Amino acid sequence: MSKIIDIGDKVKRYQTIIYTSFLNDYEQKIVTELLFDFQVYVDSRNGQSELSRCAISYYEEEDIQFPTVCLKAKFDTKFSSLTHRDVLGSLMNLGVERDKIGDITVKDGEIYIFVCDELKDYMIMNCTQIKRCSIQFSEYDGVVESDKKLSYQEKIVTSMRLDSIVAACASINREKAKKLIQAGHVKVNQIVLEESAYVCNNKSTVSIKRYGRFTIDVAERKTRKDKCVVEIGKYI
Repeated sequence: MSKIIDIGDKVKRYQTIIYTSFLNDYEQKIVTELLFDFQVYVDSRNGQSELSRCAISYYEEEDIQFPTVCLKAKFDTKFSSLTHRDVLGSLMNLGVERDKIGDITVKDGEIYIFVCDELKDYMIMNCTQIKRCSIQFSEYDGVVESDKKLSYQEKIVTSMRLDSIVAACASINREKAKKLIQAGHVKVNQIVLEESAYVCNNKSTVSIKRYGRFTIDVAERKTRKDKCVVEIGKYI
């Protein structure tokens, strides 16, 4: 929040446009709420992005050109099987900061990565191998279709408390869920939370270490015992 306020001060002082790093939906909402008297634009190049950059201006702008590029590389699926985790791990090993990287899509032997423009040349020159697979990135101007799929299951929870939601997502008891939360193994909307009593909202994204990532949809009905009916979608 202090970083965002500082950005607002600089935008007003220098009458310029400042671009943020990649932000999730929750962080974008904070930007919009804190800088309510500024013009905040979100990069919509990739319509279903989980991570996007914001442009902040003191005046209305007709055409915002975000300094973001998409890089594409291919790999042979006959000899290699790469995942999102493999790609992200390789980038972290190169010393790339996480907030400089947007969405990563790996499907059908192709890798797509959204990055800040200043990283483009460094990535192309240095990210030439992931695991044992040789790759070569180049700039890509097309549309990237999301490969994210969800498997939904209806669950009944006593409340929307985080420990209750985690227990339902991971199919474990609430005591084990509390231990996972206290150990810092649970994120809500990509923010680590260690408070079991936190109340989840509809459309919250919950990530649980070793169990996966889930999205929560609250059904508009309750059981006779006043328990909540939720639709839990697991990313597969």
